[in-house]
Amino acid sequence: DMIRIFLAYLTDMAVTALGKHEVGGKEVGRYAKRRFARPCWPDAAQAKWADNLMRSMLAESQILADTFSGRWTGGVAIAELKTAVEQIKVLGKRPDYLIDIGVPEPVAVAAGVIEDRQNLRDAFMVVDVGAGTTDFGLFVSTRMPGNKDDAPRVFQIPASIQGLMQAGDKVDSMLRVFIARKECVDTTDNSGRMILDDLGRRIRGLKEVLFKTGKLEYALADGTVGHVTVDEFLADETMKRFGLAINAGFKKALQAVDDSWLHWLAMDGVRLHVVLTGGSSALPMMKTLGQGMIEVKGFRILRKQVDPRPAWMDDVSDELSTVYPQLAVAIGGAAESLPETLT
Repeated sequence: DMIRIFLAYLTDMAVTALGKHEVGGKEVGRYAKRRFARPCWPDAAQAKWADNLMRSMLAESQILADTFSGRWTGGVAIAELKTAVEQIKVLGKRPDYLIDIGVPEPVAVAAGVIEDRQNLRDAFMVVDVGAGTTDFGLFVSTRMPGNKDDAPRVFQIPASIQGLMQAGDKVDSMLRVFIARKECVDTTDNSGRMILDDLGRRIRGLKEVLFKTGKLEYALADGTVGHVTVDEFLADETMKRFGLAINAGFKKALQAVDDSWLHWLAMDGVRLHVVLTGGSSALPMMKTLGQGMIEVKGFRILRKQVDPRPAWMDDVSDELSTVYPQLAVAIGGAAESLPETLT
């Protein structure tokens, strides 16, 4: 029920903002068709189940959005929300015609950068680094000779779809423990736990400052002040192990594909283009995934990091361009047309 209510709020904010937008001199209105993004599971049955559930809940969210539009500020009574949600569940019909296809997240990310490529064949490893997971997926784009203006066909290599349950939140946790250990915080007493809890509430912002500026000055809840540098934090054993785990996840995704793909990727002149997106993609250990040679099953593959931003973003504001990695799935998934994806 909470997911339904959140989707209703999100839907109302989106369609309200979009409603006055004009295309060809005509307002779009509240009832534009919309897609949704989902993890790229290799299990077809799981993907079908998720698609059906999301389609149903997004259709329900439009009705709830219309019901409570303009009333979110200040809050809506829980009893009224609950009653509306229960009524939604027993409706015989929903506006399913508003819901388009579900887009696998790596496909959404890859859409922009692949569309802009002009080579007849290119390989892309999409690495989407979120808060809780780091997802990998290998894609190959092909263009028919003589038809370079046509959209490429994109082949997803299903075996390469791998997920690692470590990402940005893991780094937050390690930084919190690192600072507590450096300042000798005793987590067995109430004062120490209070300091740790306060640090936990602020750690995301502290991490961003550390990796943006290279150093961090902090003040703990008991008045203790200190500082830490990026080099000092990266040298910690826990961070070294985290970096090794990320590299192992990248390699595991490549190890899972047929050797014929690896043979092609190792050929002279072929580059594995690495596309890094997600809120934690700027972390130093993530950037190393797009650099240098990697050896997989005896094949030496040269990696090259590419800018994930599509060409049209050259004309957008710096504010949007800066946060594109966090929005890559949403922006790519909302593209006018998506590259064809075949497994």
